[in-house]
Formats: sequence, C-alpha cells, structure tokens
Amino acid sequence: MNKVQPNKLYNFKIDNIRFGTLSRSIVLDLFKDGRVISHFLERQIEEWFPELRFVDERGYDFINIHSGELYDQKSFTKNGLNYAPSNMIGSGRKINYEDAYNHAKKINYICTDVTNFPEVNIIIKQGRDLLKEFNFSIPFKHKDKLFHAV
Repeated sequence: MNKVQPNKLYNFKIDNIRFGTLSRSIVLDLFKDGRVISHFLERQIEEWFPELRFVDERGYDFINIHSGELYDQKSFTKNGLNYAPSNMIGSGRKINYEDAYNHAKKINYICTDVTNFPEVNIIIKQGRDLLKEFNFSIPFKHKDKLFHAV
C-alpha cells in the first residue's frame, strides 16, 4: 500500500497476466494501449493507493477519501500522454482550452506509464504543475521529463 504523494515516482510490476486462451505476449501488447488498460488500472490504483476511491465521475476518476481532492488517471503510451478532459479527446473532438485550463487547475493527474507493461510507472502531478510544462499533450520524447521524482 502506498500513500498518495505528488511528484513521487512509483514502480509496479503486474504478474499473472492472462485472458482466456490468448498468449501472454498478445495480452501484454493489448495492455500497452491506454484505451484498453485504463479500466483495469483504475481498479488496480485503488488497491495500490487505499486513500483513493474509484468513482468514475465526469472529469475525474478518483476522490481522496481524506482530503476530498480529485484525480484523473491518464495513460502514457507510445503516443505520449494527453491530459485534456476525456470528452475533448478523440476523433472529431476539439479541446476547449478555456474549460480545459480551468479543469486542470482544480485536479490532480495520475500519470501511468504503460509503455513497458507489465511494468507500470506512476507519478501523480497537480494539474497546475503540468500546465507550466506541457500544453495538454506530452510527446513520447518527454517521457523522462514527466516520469522523474522531484
């Protein structure tokens, strides 16, 4: 069990990955896709960080049961990480920057690096800190800049 601390790098390894008769390599490859792994990670994060409760609300995924702070889980993949609100990400959608900035100033992000799955690195960032360094999109080449402890 871990205590939620901003800017601390957490490292996890998930063992015993299986799904039906699919080979381990197929399952591992699928879990490197943020759209696939996010639902599983949301539930696993609650196990790793007991003070976080998964709530799956519009604009955030977790609430800290002690402080009331809100958290949104975002996956860093081979395409980097996009931390705009989910309803502004995807084909045919556009970022409303004013709304996105206001949202990011009030929320924390659980950034999960799944590029080396089954190894998962996590760093928790305050939205206002991410805004100082990145404009809602963090390219793969800045992975080390994001996933380092302060």
